[in-house]
Amino acid sequence: MDVHRPVDFRNVYLGAQLLSAGSNPYDDSLLKAQWQLVADQEGFTPKDQPGFPNNPLLYPPWALTLFTPLAALPFRTAYALWYLFIPCCLALSVFFVYRTYFKQSALALLDLFLLVLAFKGTSLVFLVGQPSFLSFAALFGAWYFYTKDQALPTGILLGIGACKITLALPLVVFFLLRRAWKPVGIGAAVGAVLWLIAVLMADAPIEMHQLLWANMQTFRDLLYVVQPVGEPIFFLQTQLTELGVLVHFFSPGSVSGLGIFYLFGILIAGTWVGRLIWTKKVDDLTALLLLYLAFFLFNYFQFYDLVLLLWLYPLVRPWSRRWQVAVILLCVPLFIPFNGLLQRLDLPQGLHFLYLHTPIVLIGLWIVLGLRVYFRAKVVPS
Repeated sequence: MDVHRPVDFRNVYLGAQLLSAGSNPYDDSLLKAQWQLVADQEGFTPKDQPGFPNNPLLYPPWALTLFTPLAALPFRTAYALWYLFIPCCLALSVFFVYRTYFKQSALALLDLFLLVLAFKGTSLVFLVGQPSFLSFAALFGAWYFYTKDQALPTGILLGIGACKITLALPLVVFFLLRRAWKPVGIGAAVGAVLWLIAVLMADAPIEMHQLLWANMQTFRDLLYVVQPVGEPIFFLQTQLTELGVLVHFFSPGSVSGLGIFYLFGILIAGTWVGRLIWTKKVDDLTALLLLYLAFFLFNYFQFYDLVLLLWLYPLVRPWSRRWQVAVILLCVPLFIPFNGLLQRLDLPQGLHFLYLHTPIVLIGLWIVLGLRVYFRAKVVPS
């Protein structure tokens, strides 16, 4: 087994170990020291280090609580189990979407699996052992049980899916707009219990949260640096879905006010979607996707988080061919080595913003869904 492959799983594994020992999991030096200790115990030499500059631990304390059982195992055993768990999460994600919108269509099931496997982010998430797969499966499951009007499993899965809280927030907003208080309350209770366990395990919980916040700020600053000499664009920026990367490209150094800009963007989008819901001018799935697109554009997300756009398939499937073609063309860069093709073209500097194509794709999808709502075209029933 290549112990150096699951770099993202390594972070939560080491963080959960530190938390279980009462140490601060967000102390970067402790994270690196713990990795060296694990390497000494299991007889290998680390090739790289966890944490900063490129891979800091930014998962919240309640997420680390979920990983404490795996952290009690030797690293090789833990990550072998995790890599067995990832395909299960992938299959569950597809299953929940299929069961929500399709009954016995084998073709739809095959299409869903192929879409997930063909999406570029899936292979990346798998290679680095991303914990996001747990969140994906839980959130797809929460939506499935919501459509079945089962508040308890919806809330429990929502609380688990909040191990990556930014992914769960659009679903929480949707539930609040739909006045589905029970799932939100149950989800909050699950998250609170997990968080309380983490607080009780930590020797200095206040310092733990302060350092997590400081690390988040530091990493945000690292994402908006000028691209290295000889490179068309800074690599980490190509992994982001947010509009800020385009703002930074066209106006370097002007991203200090992004937080306020993002807040207003989400408030405006949420108010509009809420009005559509309250006036019954939009179905639930379209409303949910509009919220996710807004959050992807106005918050920090990585490219692989777009696995949640799998919900587009049941939405778009009954549309007319013209609308389907528009969505397919927009989504092409999500399935092909788009940036590699751009490098071969040796684009002039003025066109280097195309390397940051993900937010452009999301804007296009937002426009398509918005036009569908505006023209009141036939959509999937709620």
